Amino acid sequence: MICEYTIRITGNQDILVLSPQIIGRLIEKIRCSDTKELIIPADELLPQGYAEYLERVMQTNNIEKNIGRQDAYDLTAKQIGMLKVKRQQCFDKAKAETTENATQFNLETNESFFLLTKQSDSRFVCDYENGEKIVVSLDHFSIWWQTFINKRTVEILIKSLKVSQEVEDLLVYPIVYNARHSIELSLKIVIKMLWELERKKKISHLVEFIVERKKKLHTHNIEELYKMACENKNIDRRIPAYFENIEDMIQFYYFDEEGDAFKYELNKDDQPHMIKNKISHISIELLETEFKAVMEKFDDLIYFLGSCVDEYSLGTFTKSLSRTDIGEISKKLPFYEEWRTEKFKEVKDQIKQEYQLGSKELTDALNLIKKHRLFSSNIGCERMFGTITEDELKEYASLVKYYWEKDKSKEKVVISWDDLAEIQQNAKILKNYLSKISIETLNTLLCFYEIGNSNLTVEKLENTYKYIVDSEFDEMYIIRKLKQKNACLRIIVGMKKCGQVTYEKQMQAALKEEKVEL
Repeated sequence: MICEYTIRITGNQDILVLSPQIIGRLIEKIRCSDTKELIIPADELLPQGYAEYLERVMQTNNIEKNIGRQDAYDLTAKQIGMLKVKRQQCFDKAKAETTENATQFNLETNESFFLLTKQSDSRFVCDYENGEKIVVSLDHFSIWWQTFINKRTVEILIKSLKVSQEVEDLLVYPIVYNARHSIELSLKIVIKMLWELERKKKISHLVEFIVERKKKLHTHNIEELYKMACENKNIDRRIPAYFENIEDMIQFYYFDEEGDAFKYELNKDDQPHMIKNKISHISIELLETEFKAVMEKFDDLIYFLGSCVDEYSLGTFTKSLSRTDIGEISKKLPFYEEWRTEKFKEVKDQIKQEYQLGSKELTDALNLIKKHRLFSSNIGCERMFGTITEDELKEYASLVKYYWEKDKSKEKVVISWDDLAEIQQNAKILKNYLSKISIETLNTLLCFYEIGNSNLTVEKLENTYKYIVDSEFDEMYIIRKLKQKNACLRIIVGMKKCGQVTYEKQMQAALKEEKVEL
């Protein structure tokens, strides 16, 4: 029986750092640990390039402050410390520490959470403030973690040859064994992720077929694993490009069908592996170069497959077109009023040829575009969300201007936190604004803010709005959250992501009229 636990990030977060993937990595690290105290290098917890991306987002949200990379790590540690399961803190300590060489997270797991992660039948669900619930997938992470260990072993052993007096002959076998095992496990991750893409695309198979192919996965034969991966690589037209040159880089290991050639000197027939396969010498220098190159290829492929799984989870696709394809097609189309012209017919023929589509699938794509809030705006068919009036946006722009100018003046004047006149003036301004705007508009603006300040897409718009309405946030809470210029910028981003062209133009015009610098 699976025991499901809800994991939450408590408190109000302007920027949400911890994705289900990061939380999944965190849980697996704890599962692999014998103690509650962990030291996790940042590059083992955060996806490649994520800290840099987070730093840029924080700079955008805090234009007046000097934000650096350490701030991104500190925010990550802070949100790790705010994780809760069953109303209990998951961590008693969470701190980001940077030395000359690298950054690491110094964590101390709470006793209760530590025991929950050790349960083999436990499953965790992320519960976000916008009401979205996402299951933390640990299926691929265990393999990924083992791959990482093998990869790091190769790097450490090769480095030891360069900086010490170790004899190359003593280390060549463990180096090649771990390199080969990293490739085998990477292929298994790729295969499982391609199967996950099948499920997201609602491609079904007979139970017997699924059982049989799962059995085939329990092999050490790299050539067979590569063939299994290739069977599904055309599930998305973008994937084959990531496979280019991989086979050339891994063919050397094809002879080692059982995965034991670099583990034991003799094979099952008591024949020396190397002599039987006519291998007299292995260049560690060449192996290092080729191993680094192929693992970079696998990293890129696995990262892209992860983004594909997220993309197809949104439900915007056809048999052979991804959400990205449909978005590109929407930009190639003329405006909807021209769809009865000869020009539209020519464009359709070009699209069918470029994407190798039949008439039915193109029709399906066109229908999706017309119904999709973002893509329909590309053909001049905006699907408005909410009932925000232009006057309400002008009032909001006026409020943003007031606090923007106030913030600029604060840079030169020190105001006491308990200045009664200041507090009363703020309350008066906010109450005056609230008298001119409806709660529906406030909820809609907050919804656009949440979309613009996260990785949420337009497909989540209705659910996000429903969560906000159901939460019955206080009007004063909402306006305090949205009154700053940075929040206004996030709202504009949210409007763009949701194809709300009219709102965006009206908001931009109102801010320009108020002379608010964007």
